[in-house]
Amino acid sequence: MGPTETLRPRSSRPIAVAVVVCCAVALVAMVVSAPGVVPVLRTAGVTVLVASLAWAAYWRPEVEVSDGGVRVVDPWRTVHVPWPALADVSERWSLTLSTTDGRRVSAFAAPARGAVDRGPGVAREAARLVTERRDALRAAGYLDDVRPEGAPVTVTLAVGPLVTSGAALLLLAASLVLPG
Repeated sequence: MGPTETLRPRSSRPIAVAVVVCCAVALVAMVVSAPGVVPVLRTAGVTVLVASLAWAAYWRPEVEVSDGGVRVVDPWRTVHVPWPALADVSERWSLTLSTTDGRRVSAFAAPARGAVDRGPGVAREAARLVTERRDALRAAGYLDDVRPEGAPVTVTLAVGPLVTSGAALLLLAASLVLPG
C-alpha cells in the first residue's frame, strides 16, 4: 500500500550523540589522569550507565507506521500493534494507541507539543499518519473481515539497553566496594 514511515523527535538523536561523546571524553580524561584503577572503574561505571541510558531514552525510541501495523519502540520495550488490533488513536499527552484487548500503548518517541515548540508536535503527526494509513487500508479492503484475535499485540523487551545498563550498574557497584 504505502512506504514504511518512521517518526521520532528531531532533537533526540543529536542529544544522544552529545551525551555519549561527553561520557567518552570524561572516561578518556579519567584514564589519562587517574592515580589508579579504582577511580577509572568508577568513572567507567557511571559513564557507561549514563551513555546507555541516553541511548535508550534518546536514540532508540521511534514510531513506525507500515502496512502491517504500528510499531512503538520505547527505551525498554517494543510493542507491535497490528491494524486489526487497533481500536483508537489519541494524541493528548503523547501518541497513545488503544487496542481491542483493552491495552493502552503510549509512545515515548511521540510526545505532544511542548510549551516552547512551534510545530504541531510529533504526537499529532504520528496520529495523523496512523489514522491515514488505517483509513487507506480499510478503503482498499485490506481490513475487511479480519479478527483482532488473529493479529495479537506483541511486546518485546529491549535486551540491549537492559543488558548494557545492568552491566554498567554491576561495574559501578563492584567499583564502589573496592578499596581506593
